[in-house]
Amino acid sequence: MENKNVNFDVTLDVITVGKIKYTPEDRLGCGAFGTVFKGRGSDKTTVAIKHQYIRPDNNRAQILEEYRIHKDMSEVDKAGFVVKMIGMLKNPKSIIMVLEFAPESLHTILGKLTPVQVQKYFRQLINGVEFIHSNHVAHCDLSLKNLLLSDGNLKIADFGRAKRLISEDQEFPSTDCRGTPKFCAPEVCVREPVLVKPFPLDVWSCGVVLMQLTQNSEDSWREARVQVQEYDKWVAKKKSTGSDFWYNIPPAVMNLLRKILEADISKRATIIEIKNSPYFKKDEKEPIKRSGAATRSSGKRARY
Repeated sequence: MENKNVNFDVTLDVITVGKIKYTPEDRLGCGAFGTVFKGRGSDKTTVAIKHQYIRPDNNRAQILEEYRIHKDMSEVDKAGFVVKMIGMLKNPKSIIMVLEFAPESLHTILGKLTPVQVQKYFRQLINGVEFIHSNHVAHCDLSLKNLLLSDGNLKIADFGRAKRLISEDQEFPSTDCRGTPKFCAPEVCVREPVLVKPFPLDVWSCGVVLMQLTQNSEDSWREARVQVQEYDKWVAKKKSTGSDFWYNIPPAVMNLLRKILEADISKRATIIEIKNSPYFKKDEKEPIKRSGAATRSSGKRARY
């Protein structure tokens, strides 16, 4: 049995990893560097099969480093913060990873979330980021699509931009830490490359995730960069109006977002400060439902 990746003209046959045979089935998604398939194992498990095509801007060393970081995090993760890495297969022109299957992402359920669910997933995100940071890894590409859901719990996926750190203050070129534009911190959105600290980048991305979850919408600035109108207004801390996408965000969330989405990294909230915030510590309550309330939803799929 084979499954054709029309984007990269690659045929996937049954693959064997760790003595288990995996058969590719439905295509879950296609990104810039490869395709993810749903797969079935000879042990009756359902998995995700991530096929990455080797090319100049996605070379073998980069893909193998992603695998090693993800595998290391998976092995020490006893609480389920990270999508489990099952194994890997190397080919001359591609590298294939077999991972735990997660049927949804925060992106796919956006529009359906209650305040209690938003808080639950945000707490799980912060705990997950705290876990990978404690193991000297920064993700550098946290976004709704890279935060998957399995059995109602959030799991961090896609370590393609991740960095290993020797110390918390270690710096990297901003061009090496730039993930999904909407979720990038301002220090990596500058036109000229600079040296940046990766941990605060992850904190900023968590703030954008919270902002979007709270709104049940992907509304945000296209980039956290000067001369982007919405971002300029956010930085200026001008009084919000009905035209601002953050206008209806509850005060407790807004107070925390102001501390997380802070351009000055010396003032930006740390993971510990986020966990000590009133919003994080005090449980949200479900609002009273109104009849006929409409919700928005997305038909898009999870990403690995």
